[in-house]
Amino acid sequence: MSSLVTPAILIRRLDFGDHDLISTFMTQNFGKITAIGKNAKKSVKRFGGSLELFTESNIVITKGKRKDILFLQEAYLEKPNTNIRKSISKTAYASYFSEIVNLWMEENFKQASVFRLLSHSLCGLDTKTIPAEISIFFQVQFLKLAGISPELTKCRCTELEDIETPQFTFSLNKGSIICKNCSDKISGIPLSKGTVKLFRWIEECDPDKVDRIKFSNKALKEGLLFLEQFLPYHLGKNPRSLDFLRNLRRS
Repeated sequence: MSSLVTPAILIRRLDFGDHDLISTFMTQNFGKITAIGKNAKKSVKRFGGSLELFTESNIVITKGKRKDILFLQEAYLEKPNTNIRKSISKTAYASYFSEIVNLWMEENFKQASVFRLLSHSLCGLDTKTIPAEISIFFQVQFLKLAGISPELTKCRCTELEDIETPQFTFSLNKGSIICKNCSDKISGIPLSKGTVKLFRWIEECDPDKVDRIKFSNKALKEGLLFLEQFLPYHLGKNPRSLDFLRNLRRS
């Protein structure tokens, strides 16, 4: 039975019987995959420390007699991201990122750019003290990779640079910015020019330069409010982890 090896991030795990695990990974080489780990709860030698959520490992998988069933044979830990699991706030954000990827990605559809984004964002959560900044970065870049970025260059009546007021709204139904002149009959999510320009910069930003982004308190508040409505709207489902994250921020 041939083996496949790939870097992988554990985004979901379920108990299967007394000793086995069903693990969902976002992988670099094969996209999202789900594999059964026989005796995974007991075998320290094969899996020691590598089957904690949000860890990044090199995994070895094999195909079963049915081609749609994969078995996890071994995993070699590369990035433990232990600081995430020590913080309830960081765990909440990491769960949100992982659930977005799990909901959006189809099985066995390779998208190495999404793997790299998730890897970089989890490493950022592990090391940075303001997870909200990493969340905005992750969501803006994910929307671009998924091909569902919001239209933030113009209102239906004018270009962004020609809108005189610094504050406007974004309509989920219309899918675009709504300026003050057009907003009388249309409700939307509040946005400012500064936040929109920040989004557009992040879209083109090299992940290694994310630390250079300076977030004002207003941009953080507006960015989270907007993205956490826009993304679920296009997913067609409200992630359960998002409800937990919002409750945590309110408490």
